[in-house]
Amino acid sequence: MNSQDSSSSQSPSNLEEEINADAETQVIIDEAVKKMKRKSFFAWLLHPASIWGGIILLGPFALPLLWKSKSYSRAVKILVSIGVVGLFVGLMWRSILQALELFEVWRSLQTT
Repeated sequence: MNSQDSSSSQSPSNLEEEINADAETQVIIDEAVKKMKRKSFFAWLLHPASIWGGIILLGPFALPLLWKSKSYSRAVKILVSIGVVGLFVGLMWRSILQALELFEVWRSLQTT
C-alpha cells in the first residue's frame, strides 16, 4: 500500500510541469482550431463553381481566385486568363465604339 501511495502522489514540481505541459498543449490546439476555421470559412471561394460564377459575374476581377485554386493546372489557368482578359478587352472595345457611334448620332441631332 505504501508503494501505491508513493507512485500516485506527485511532487509539486512534477505537478507544475504537467500543468504547464497541458497549458502548452491547449495553446497548440487552440491555434490549430483557429487555422481550421479560417481555412473552412474561405474554402468555398476556391470551389470550382465559385470560381466560374465569379468569372461570369466579375470577369477578370475573379482571376485571382482561379490562380489561387489548386484544382486547375497552370496551362488551364493561363488559357482561361487569356480568354477572359481577351473577351473583356473585346467587350470594352465594342462598348467604346458603340458609345462613339451614339455620340455622333447625338451630335448630328444637335446640329439639325
